[in-house]
Amino acid sequence: MTATLKQDIERLRASVDYLEAVVKAWGITGVWVSINQAASLLGVSPPQLRGYIERAEEARLSGKKPKLAYGTHYRNIAAYGCKKPTWQVNFLELQKWMNLPPELKK
Repeated sequence: MTATLKQDIERLRASVDYLEAVVKAWGITGVWVSINQAASLLGVSPPQLRGYIERAEEARLSGKKPKLAYGTHYRNIAAYGCKKPTWQVNFLELQKWMNLPPELKK
């Protein structure tokens, strides 16, 4: 292994350590986060994210094809029978969707 490759590996290790510390400080333990956490990570407002989810749920429940996929982009972790949903967002998958051009968000 060359000296340059060893230096690159060490820099990558330091970057990973830093990113792990930042993620831990945010209280993130995986890709599924609350709407508020996702909004902060994605640079949008919580009401905007709720709107995306509500429109997707309306489409899904009416048999239409939603723009976001339940279980991929968002999920409800509320107890069975609970009337109010507790939404979580997979911020990595939602970020991919948000980065699509508008004509591909179908």
